[in-house]
Amino acid sequence: MTILYMIHATYNSGGMERILTAKANHLSTSDDVYIATTEQFGKNNFYSLAPNIVRYDFDIGFFDYAEKNIFFKFFSFIKKIKQYKIKTIALIKELKPDLIISLGGHEINFLYKIVKKICPVIVEYHFSHDFHVQVCRNYNFLIRVLSLLRVQYERSLFKKYNKLVVLTETDQKEWRLSNCVTIPNFFDPPKSKTSVKREKVCIAVGRLVEQKNFLELIHIWRLIHEQHSDWSLHIFGDGEQRQSIVDLIHENHLQDSVVLEGISKNIWEEYQKASIFLMTSIYEGFPMVLLEAQAAGLPIVAYDCKSGPKEIIVPGSGYIIPEHDKNCFVSKLSLIMNDENLRCSMMDVAKRNSLNYTQDSVMNQWLSLIKNIKN
Repeated sequence: MTILYMIHATYNSGGMERILTAKANHLSTSDDVYIATTEQFGKNNFYSLAPNIVRYDFDIGFFDYAEKNIFFKFFSFIKKIKQYKIKTIALIKELKPDLIISLGGHEINFLYKIVKKICPVIVEYHFSHDFHVQVCRNYNFLIRVLSLLRVQYERSLFKKYNKLVVLTETDQKEWRLSNCVTIPNFFDPPKSKTSVKREKVCIAVGRLVEQKNFLELIHIWRLIHEQHSDWSLHIFGDGEQRQSIVDLIHENHLQDSVVLEGISKNIWEEYQKASIFLMTSIYEGFPMVLLEAQAAGLPIVAYDCKSGPKEIIVPGSGYIIPEHDKNCFVSKLSLIMNDENLRCSMMDVAKRNSLNYTQDSVMNQWLSLIKNIKN
């Protein structure tokens, strides 16, 4: 079987790119797998693709107009969509794929028109149902209304495809589409025989952007530090809010307690050294970091953002905190910090729950879906 994946790029370190790479590598052991990108522009893959996977870089540059005015954006977008469509048609004619899997990029605007009966198409959506609404929640009224309309527009597009795959049952219910199914992400921890001593370290992982809400985490940590000065917080990631986070750390005199570690390609080692995982995101799709943390046996304290935490964290493996309830967050985190036996118990539960999200388990769901679509 020939399978064509379509994604914006593979150079990012995000969960979507990681999962795409793992699935493509898995499928490439028995199928011919190709990946088409729009924003690669010569950059290397962040995660290693199998050598038999071929990547086609269209280099459209949908984000090149980010600083231009709205009229330029509109006409530039129309022009680039046409370029993308032409290149996609040419690639489909060349590869003659048996299946196309789109990761929800701009190709969803036209792909259903050009494939027709050539092959089935699966849209694999890695964002929550109200992602666009959440992103625009602090904008003016017109932008917020447009974000709601965009969700409805995407629903009208998604129903034109053979299957829409979302990551949580919450999202499946909210899309209200008969072709929508839920298949979660997966994570298999690296095999390691060496045991690492747990340190009094809380770890948080993610892009340093508004969505991840790390500024609020610093405020929480200020309260924690007053009670647990022997603990430290290590934040892994980078992004546009880095300087704001640095400034807040200094304002609260936490520079000896909070460490911004940047991006790590050996994040698994950091999970193993830490004792607790923290997440204060405002919204998520299906956070890979929670799967990674559980597989490493970390108790989790996380805000109850709309999708993700409540589907992954089970009773006894951590605490789900009402959004923005800093006092509750501090209380539950202190509880875990103060009780080593509780931490050990939560570690055991977390590791057992992580077995529900292994690659073999989730890929079996994908293989079953592909088989049903082809038949």
